Amino acid sequence: MDNVPTSVDFLKIEELEFPLFLVTFKDGVRMNFEMVLKAREVYNGLSEGHRINLIVDLTGVKQVDMDARKSMSDDNFQERIAVMAIVVRDPISRMIGNFMIGLNKPKIPLQLFSSFDAARKWIDKIS
Repeated sequence: MDNVPTSVDFLKIEELEFPLFLVTFKDGVRMNFEMVLKAREVYNGLSEGHRINLIVDLTGVKQVDMDARKSMSDDNFQERIAVMAIVVRDPISRMIGNFMIGLNKPKIPLQLFSSFDAARKWIDKIS
């Protein structure tokens, strides 16, 4: 993990216990395709060639544009991820997220949660 940035201007990645990482975004972020590419570059560097588990906290994200959503369901985005838990801020975000997951059919275990603790418990259980 030496010389690998763990944050960029819109996100921070914290190693909880390898191979588990927590991804958090600055409040009010409007996520676009370029941000998704940068996030992938950062966590791929942290993976040290292994597949990693991610808890992604989207509670501060204001919007995710269509190109960003499409790119996150792409095989290239998911190639270094073993499992992903996404924390959202409210029931409507969770409903929309579950709809998007149903449409895009991720190739990795992926689930939405309303709290970090629930997300961590799920990841610990399945990994």
